[in-house]
Amino acid sequence: MIKKLRNKMLMMNMISTFCLIVIAFSAIYAVTYNNIESKIEQSLYRTFSFHRPVRWHHQANSYKTQEQPPESAVDKGKAENKEKTAQNGVNQQSYNRERELRDFRNFSVFVDSDGNVHTDSMLGQNSEHYETVANAALAQHTDEGEFISEGVVWRFVSHKFKNDSKIIALVDISAEKSLLRQLVITFSVGTLVLLVLIFLISLHFANRAIKPLTEAWDKQKQFVADASHELKTPLAAINTNIDVLLSKSGNTIADEEKWLRYIKSEVQRLSELSGNLLLMAKIDAELQIKKTTASISEIVESTILNLEAVAYEKGVQLDYDIEKEITGKIEVSQITRLCLILLDNAIKYSPKNEYVKIRLVRCSRDQVMLTVHNMGEAIPEEDIEKIFDRFYRVDKSRSTTGYGLGLAMAKEIVQMHNGKISVKSSEKDGTEFSVTLLCEK
Repeated sequence: MIKKLRNKMLMMNMISTFCLIVIAFSAIYAVTYNNIESKIEQSLYRTFSFHRPVRWHHQANSYKTQEQPPESAVDKGKAENKEKTAQNGVNQQSYNRERELRDFRNFSVFVDSDGNVHTDSMLGQNSEHYETVANAALAQHTDEGEFISEGVVWRFVSHKFKNDSKIIALVDISAEKSLLRQLVITFSVGTLVLLVLIFLISLHFANRAIKPLTEAWDKQKQFVADASHELKTPLAAINTNIDVLLSKSGNTIADEEKWLRYIKSEVQRLSELSGNLLLMAKIDAELQIKKTTASISEIVESTILNLEAVAYEKGVQLDYDIEKEITGKIEVSQITRLCLILLDNAIKYSPKNEYVKIRLVRCSRDQVMLTVHNMGEAIPEEDIEKIFDRFYRVDKSRSTTGYGLGLAMAKEIVQMHNGKISVKSSEKDGTEFSVTLLCEK
């Protein structure tokens, strides 16, 4: 279930990321495309402006003037002088414009009214090549468009005159088309690479994010399994005792008192276990606890007094050093349970005639330390980190009393008070639990 949730989150993340990348790249492509189109339009305009359109217009009109000779030699001479002057002006104007614009890819051609193509370039070269391109443009039978000639992409626009002659402006746009194609390829490859990188990064962080969830899920499954096991034992004992009583239905209650006491004992175990489970559930659900100012010193001393009888029956002596008047903001009932768990645990696992040492000191203004030390069998090193897990017991045979919930509850209580709990154990020095609590005054 957790993996399916992770995969679903990854899928949603990848889809949203892909959409954002496509939108960003589309915007960049659109801006680039518009800029290129604008430059192409400017190139076509310059081609009309700088590639001798005046001369072509003059040439178109000159065909008509040649058909009507002047009335006299004087008029003829005046006309020739006037034509030379105009031609010189046009040539000078074209020369100046050619100096301003040196674009080998742009040129224009003049098509007279008879359909003859007159090529012209800024440098006056490659007329055959220009004528081939112009004929390809004429073959399009349209006033503007694009075509490919000799592996080159051309954009053209035609401008017609009244006598059916026209100028065709042509611009080589192969570089622009190549740029757009390269931009699409770059965006496609970049999108693919980004998606792969984002997927790997997202997968890494998703695995890190769900790691606590996975651990909690595993603990929950282990908790259910352990709780079922703990409930199964007393229920089986109760069922067996009831079967014995039913087999002796003729006997009186006094005759079978022993079996009834067994049933009562198991019911008490079930009641204790269910109470612990409810307490654990309450601790898990209680995100914020209600703290009040109380004397931690008095809570520890009261707990010691309550357990002195238990320690006496076990043959264990309590040695304590409690600093007076240590107060702080705490949840009283939980801190009391914490002290009971640690002291009861130390008494239970202490050999006879040994000491259990309890010490409470204030380390700083807001920090309190409680230590509980006892001699006895050391906790194996591999079990040190596990003893705070729910239902975990060092005694794998579960021959000892208890359910393995005490230390788990102690850890939860300490964490709810923003504290830390640790343990160190060895055969020589015994076992010592240390609790540090942050308790504001």
